[in-house]
Amino acid sequence: MPNKAKSAEFTKINIMVLKRLIIIVWLAICFSPGFSESPKMTAERNEAGCIELFYIDPLYNLYHKKQNSPGGEWTESEFITGSVKSVKLIKDADDCLRVFYAGSDNALWCSYQELPSYEWTSGVIVAENVLTFDMILDHDESINLFYITTGNRLMRRYQISDDLWSGDVEMAPYAKLVAAGKNEDGRLELFYTLSDNTLNHKYQLSPGGTWSDANYFSVASLDLFVVQNEDGRMEVFFVDESNVLRHKYQVAINSSWSDHQVFATGVKQVIAAENHDGRIEVIYISTNDLLYHNWQTAVNNGWGAGEQFGWEAYGMTASLNEDGRLEVFYMGKDEVLFHNWQLQAGLFWAGEYPFIDEDFPLFSFEEYDTEPNYLPNPVWHVNDHCFIRDEDNYWHMFGIVYPDPYSGDPTVVNYFGHAGSATLNNIPWAEMDPPFYESLGEGDVLWAPHIIYHENTYYMFYCGGGELNSYEICLRTSPDLVTWSDYQVLFQDGIQGRDPMVLWVEEEQCWVMYYTATSNPSGGYHIVAYRTSEDLYNWSTRNIAYTDYHKGSTYGNTESPFVVNRGTYYYLFVGPRPYDYPTEELPNWEHPGYVGTDVYRSAEWNQWINADYVGHIDAHAPEIIPESYGNWYISHCGVLQGGLFIRRMYWHDGLSPDYPVVKRSYESSLQLTNVPNPFRSFTKIRYNLEKGCHLTIEILDPLGKCIKSLVDQNQGPGDYSIDWDGRDNGGNVVSPGLYVCQLTTGRYNRTLKMLFLGK
Repeated sequence: MPNKAKSAEFTKINIMVLKRLIIIVWLAICFSPGFSESPKMTAERNEAGCIELFYIDPLYNLYHKKQNSPGGEWTESEFITGSVKSVKLIKDADDCLRVFYAGSDNALWCSYQELPSYEWTSGVIVAENVLTFDMILDHDESINLFYITTGNRLMRRYQISDDLWSGDVEMAPYAKLVAAGKNEDGRLELFYTLSDNTLNHKYQLSPGGTWSDANYFSVASLDLFVVQNEDGRMEVFFVDESNVLRHKYQVAINSSWSDHQVFATGVKQVIAAENHDGRIEVIYISTNDLLYHNWQTAVNNGWGAGEQFGWEAYGMTASLNEDGRLEVFYMGKDEVLFHNWQLQAGLFWAGEYPFIDEDFPLFSFEEYDTEPNYLPNPVWHVNDHCFIRDEDNYWHMFGIVYPDPYSGDPTVVNYFGHAGSATLNNIPWAEMDPPFYESLGEGDVLWAPHIIYHENTYYMFYCGGGELNSYEICLRTSPDLVTWSDYQVLFQDGIQGRDPMVLWVEEEQCWVMYYTATSNPSGGYHIVAYRTSEDLYNWSTRNIAYTDYHKGSTYGNTESPFVVNRGTYYYLFVGPRPYDYPTEELPNWEHPGYVGTDVYRSAEWNQWINADYVGHIDAHAPEIIPESYGNWYISHCGVLQGGLFIRRMYWHDGLSPDYPVVKRSYESSLQLTNVPNPFRSFTKIRYNLEKGCHLTIEILDPLGKCIKSLVDQNQGPGDYSIDWDGRDNGGNVVSPGLYVCQLTTGRYNRTLKMLFLGK
């Protein structure tokens, strides 16, 4: 690599390290143990059947989003207010949702729907000096509010009318953490942690009646959650001081409790939810911030083994969709809001997907024709394939085919199907002779060809080898796509190294091969691996471009990777997705996610994460094909899919003149930047407005408190800038550290993290 390129790479790495350091420090501040007991997000289904979600981002801003229809698409996130540290929803006796949220000033606010599924009222303060809280409906469906004060007293208030509440009743002194549950007979039961971290409880002696004395419940607790079994027995999950997740349950309805039992180790946060059939699902965050879940294998009884459910998470909640599919929400890596949902009630989780607050897709497609472009004869299926145009501009397709559905394993064939056409979207393509035949041993495969043309030679990379030991990435060359050399094995990469795709990366001046693999030779996380080469024969050691949280040692959800470079971005197409583990009863190609490809976009050619998700395509093992005159096409195939299909693809990323990027509203396009960052003497904050509006710009400290007001006025459209010199409203120099610049318009909010190094 030239020195200039190395210097640029070094600078890029330093900037990346600094950005990640800022994010890590900020998350450490926002989600420190002192706030771990405060719910950061909450979800509940409204009377119309649509889930409504309130969440606090790592900068203490409260947002709201909801489904447009039951189980349907989501609205964009709506900024509610800033400086919020905890939030929780409840449905009241009138089937209206109420949201309670506590601010950094320790005031507890409440906003509610005046009619079911209707608009929300303005927030009103219902309590002062609140650290954390929980609430539950009493036997008469009045809301009981339990909260811990700044003086660590556990207090109770109950609702008299919409905006009228009782006075405070002290339930316990020296409390730190609280959760409420309800017995099957309607008696409330309260669980709380004392200053010595021991877990206590007390309960109503009769529905709506007086309360028992405090009773020791279990060992020390740093986080807890109460849920009810389908038969009415309460179950409590709590994390002890050794980060062991334990649980206790009532041995009979309205009765005594079991001893505490170990549920999982290395845990710091926990919630629980109910599946459509009443089985409890427990979602928890490990001490290394990974998301896991476990579930009852039978109603009221029995637990699974538990498994990883996602990457980094810093707060979570869950709710049932109208059709019984459970949906989980959490704040993930790079401060992105993620969700995961069941594809069917109680079955098949979709995967880790970020919410995309965009008004337009980055690509669109024509409908597939009902007749395939290519179908082997006799008929069964086409799978992983590739397209290449010869020197006469005639198109060739090479791919896995299996023409006979009645003899043997559909994944094993000893030749590649070959078809040709003068145009990509022709129906049908002409059958052509296979390029070559290979002698395969038991369990060996011939899969996933990919061809490139370079310096008068066609290079075919493909997968060979056997499933019982290790696949091989192989190479054959040809001068004319007819006569092919003997194969040579380029490398092996564990049990699942296969499905190669090769791309020239201009900025690195090298070839890159992307392929599916697992993080360890014998299994592990499903990944997209890559290697680099200068001559297409000799390849570097393995690197990782993308890692999914699913694990396995057989087929996975990072198959058939395909990378497209457009402008400054690289798009990764990978599937099958959504994904769940194939079983003997439900093989990979019969799973609901088999015909599905996810698309990720990154400015880096060698790094994608789940937060880079930009869309989904109903296609299996697609090839993205540029044709003449700027036209693009995409293919679809797969076992039991009826052949190979090709359709037009349109990019909406501003690089195709016929399909430019769609213009968004002025508030969505609002930009907020500052230079320099980090800074000492001052930083210049720049922003733009496409329409006039009233706006404020404030500097917030790590606790979300405004320390400096910079702008509070009406401004017309245009580009603006203002300086901040590191001083507060009193003219005092603030302490070195992370601060937030918050720009707020009539209904939108932009935030920007800034690192002040001190004067």
